[in-house]
Amino acid sequence: MDIKLNEAVAYVMKCLQTEGKYARTFVQKILYFVIEERDKLFKPYLYGPYSESVQRMIQYLEKESEDLDKWGIRREYVFYNKVDTVIEFIKKEGLKPTNIALLSKIHYIVSILKTDASEKLNEIISFLKEKSCDYGWREVYTKSDDELIDLLDQLKNTKILGNNIACFQ
Repeated sequence: MDIKLNEAVAYVMKCLQTEGKYARTFVQKILYFVIEERDKLFKPYLYGPYSESVQRMIQYLEKESEDLDKWGIRREYVFYNKVDTVIEFIKKEGLKPTNIALLSKIHYIVSILKTDASEKLNEIISFLKEKSCDYGWREVYTKSDDELIDLLDQLKNTKILGNNIACFQ
């Protein structure tokens, strides 16, 4: 990533504050979808993919700064365009933080599945249920196969959220 973590976190926090939708979990999920090195930063956690580094930066910025602009937010980064695109998509689709958390959990699981589109859908669903059970993500493993297929389709059809997943290629 060509942007420092503090700048990325500050920018997302500022965007969400402007939208009136600021919440730590929401900051985590948006960063999960836009940071390319997500597999290095994020690990499975109760509410979905979670980064201790991101959380510490959120807490630091909340405590130390009321003016997020001082963190060197520079508009020329492509990263900011990704954040803006994801936030605009979320607004357009009327997605709530709980929807984003659910989609991030599904994204996390299918992104670790090293397969391609030729893999049988029932094997992908089975893997989703197995891994979500391992992670304690009840709202994933209790979904019906049809509901999981719909969620996979939502991720696949919204290239904004479903980028770089082998089974979608």
